[in-house]
Amino acid sequence: MAVDKYRGKGRDASVKRAGRYTILATIRFIIRNPTVLVASIAIVAVNYAGAWYLTSFTSTEFSKAFVSWWHAPALTNTWSYIWYGLWWAGFWAAKLAVLGLTFYLAFLLIYILISPVYSWLSRISEKKASGTVVETDFSIKQLWFDLKEALKIGMFSLVLSLIALAFLFVPVFGSIASLIVYLYTYAVLFLDYVASRKGLTLRQKLHWTTRHPCFTATLGWFPALLSYIPIINQFMIAIVFPFFVIYATLNFMALDGT
Repeated sequence: MAVDKYRGKGRDASVKRAGRYTILATIRFIIRNPTVLVASIAIVAVNYAGAWYLTSFTSTEFSKAFVSWWHAPALTNTWSYIWYGLWWAGFWAAKLAVLGLTFYLAFLLIYILISPVYSWLSRISEKKASGTVVETDFSIKQLWFDLKEALKIGMFSLVLSLIALAFLFVPVFGSIASLIVYLYTYAVLFLDYVASRKGLTLRQKLHWTTRHPCFTATLGWFPALLSYIPIINQFMIAIVFPFFVIYATLNFMALDGT
């Protein structure tokens, strides 16, 4: 169906006739379209600036609270050095855990707040790729719709992330189950903008991923693996997020022939 629908529609028609946008084809699409490229870079900058500010603020406040609650031991004898080493290790272990959680929550908050921009990026990508008329202007109605959808999918992804984290404590198969949950979590996040615009409910979005398991795996595996890298995982995901929103949008169009 997608073959006939997209035949001869602009310079991306050959990619759609193949049924899918590859990673390289998506990169070429972004480079060929300055508006999409600049918007993607701007979104990454906003993600970093907001998340870094919130994380830095939390780090400073945590350090003050930790030191005031648990004072560093005085170095008076051999045992005090051992005790100080334990205190130092506990301080940094707790601080890194708090930073990781804070950055994730900050990223999720910023994801929700700038969801109208992500939605616009998805719409402008669809418009430039298909050559069809797609509404790309901002409006209060569209803004409210994007924020509501982002809030719902953001809370859903938070629940899935906690489930994935819990799976890590299950021996042997827990890591595999956790990876699958993360994979689906990111796939649904990336697909949310174009799928919501097409009128799909959350249940229908999940059903769409089961109808296209190969693409879902392709879409979610890399961010899922990034999520296992300590400390810098959310920084890395912030970089690739706009790209995968575009990648999801283009392939949703190709696979559904819309």
